[in-house]
Order: sequence, then structure tokens, then C-alpha cells
Amino acid sequence: LGGDVVDPASVAFGGDTAVPSLPTVALRPNGVRVLVADGLWEGDPTPLLRRAIAGSSQFAFVQLLDPEEVDPAAVGAVTLVDVESGQRLEAQLDASGIAAYRERLQRLCDGLRGCVVGDGGAHVRVVADALPTMCARDLLPAGLVEPA
Repeated sequence: LGGDVVDPASVAFGGDTAVPSLPTVALRPNGVRVLVADGLWEGDPTPLLRRAIAGSSQFAFVQLLDPEEVDPAAVGAVTLVDVESGQRLEAQLDASGIAAYRERLQRLCDGLRGCVVGDGGAHVRVVADALPTMCARDLLPAGLVEPA
């Protein structure tokens, strides 16, 4: 594809920890850009998404979620640990708490979809599974992959 080769380990990311940031190296104009993330950020993702979309020929946000994030089980008292920050939270996972969580997750996903699609990109929510399953179930119907 030409251009400079960048060692991925040397790429710096800027911004705060509430929302991830794009690499500080310039994004190629008119490129195809794919962001794979869970989208479960504390801060407003709009600036990140708009910067990622701007100047691209195509943009896709693959919102990859763990099955437990999509369909948590009512198990009672649990300790939740944020794998990125190490922060711990004691919670009661009962039916009403899970219903409220699902509503909030749906609002968050709808907001992400609205931002991405509104700016001309594609958004697909994917539940983590074996790659062939994710491709057939989620990515193929969304038009992000094509059969060989």
C-alpha cells in the first residue's frame, strides 16, 4: 500500500482514559477504517468517532461485546472488576438490576449507532464467539465481510 511502515508497539495514543483515542500518527485520507471496541466508555465517544470517520472512504465500528455483557445472568451478589482500571464494584445482580442494565446498554448502543451511521459509517454490534460464527451471524448480514 506504500507509505511509511509503523511499528504498532511504537504508536502513541493521546487523550484521557474515559474514551480511547486514535493514534497520534496521521490517519491516511480516503482509507478504509475499522474500529473494533466494546464502546463501554465513561466519556462522550462522539469526538473520537467523528475524527475516525472524517476523511475516510469507509468507516465501520464493530462493537464487540462479551456474551455476559449482552446477556448477564441473575446470580445475586457479585464483585465486578474493570479489567482496564482494576476498579472493583460490589453489585447485586437481580432481575430488576439486569433489566435496568439492559435498557442502559441498549441506549448506549443506539447512541453509538446513531453517531456512526449519522456521519456515514457502519455500526454492527457483535457478540464475541468463534470467528466463523461472528462472520456469518453479524458481519456478513451487516455487509462488512463477503463470502469467498
